[in-house]
Amino acid sequence: MALSATTLRELLKANLHNDTTFTDPGDLNTFLTLGQARIVRDAPHVLGGKEASLSLTVAAGREYSLASDFYLMRSIWYQTNGYKLEAIPFSRFIDEVERLPTIPSGPPLAYTITGYSVADSAIKLRVDKTPAESMTVEYWYYWMPADISGSTTPAISAIGFGELILWAAT
Repeated sequence: MALSATTLRELLKANLHNDTTFTDPGDLNTFLTLGQARIVRDAPHVLGGKEASLSLTVAAGREYSLASDFYLMRSIWYQTNGYKLEAIPFSRFIDEVERLPTIPSGPPLAYTITGYSVADSAIKLRVDKTPAESMTVEYWYYWMPADISGSTTPAISAIGFGELILWAAT
């Protein structure tokens, strides 16, 4: 059953035995958001995947921002040439790509997730080659829902996991 954020806060407060230290809805929202994140972390496939595209350009270089709700990469395809980019762990990417005296240009063959950029407020992806021309790659990813706030129904609750959020938050 779908439960709104307001209902989830009321039920969470009851689960916490009406603890009077949690009077601010923001405190309860934090617990609910952490519970929601735990659900996605443990089973990212529950919400299904999303698709997005990246425009790789010569001017932009090799590092790009991923979608704002990005959680975990599933696959990246370069549709024009019909191949999948290889995922390389960050430490191996440094050893095999970043240590090269000059980075080659051309269509990328591999990528790594470099982490969260505070400056761009996004998770960054770096490709192994500097694009020689503008190109577009498609990527599929698991996503993280927005933080719980207000009175709207959170995405996980909307698909019937409202009680699961409560248990994960408690």
